[in-house]
Amino acid sequence: MDFWRELLDVAARPDDTPDAPPPSPEGQIRVHLFCGTFDTEEDLLGYCFDPVRADGPEPFNLDLQGAYVDTAYVATGYGPAIPEALADFFDPANTQDILPGLKGDNALVIVSEYAFGGFPYSLTDTPRLRYLGNWLVDLP
Repeated sequence: MDFWRELLDVAARPDDTPDAPPPSPEGQIRVHLFCGTFDTEEDLLGYCFDPVRADGPEPFNLDLQGAYVDTAYVATGYGPAIPEALADFFDPANTQDILPGLKGDNALVIVSEYAFGGFPYSLTDTPRLRYLGNWLVDLP
């Protein structure tokens, strides 16, 4: 963004503000996948869902620099339950295509686009999770 426009236009967004993603096609939703390695399923669940302090954010939210995630729209899979977690969103062929991308990681985090509340976001790796990308899936 032009420096002078940013200086004079109070409604202008800084260049590093993420853009809203394109809307999902009718009847589909965008889901984002992360994978990583955790010692236990409890560690994974704590990272994703347990606030660091009362009414505070979860470690997952603290580590995401370009987004705030409403964890009500997050699903996880750990160890042998990863294919089952994927099956909640993907058909068997897509599940088999995604599994090799985990490259030995034992944890999966699935984030629905609803988790961002319609706000712009940008997703990347966190210190604990690797961002695999996003997929469009059919709504049930």
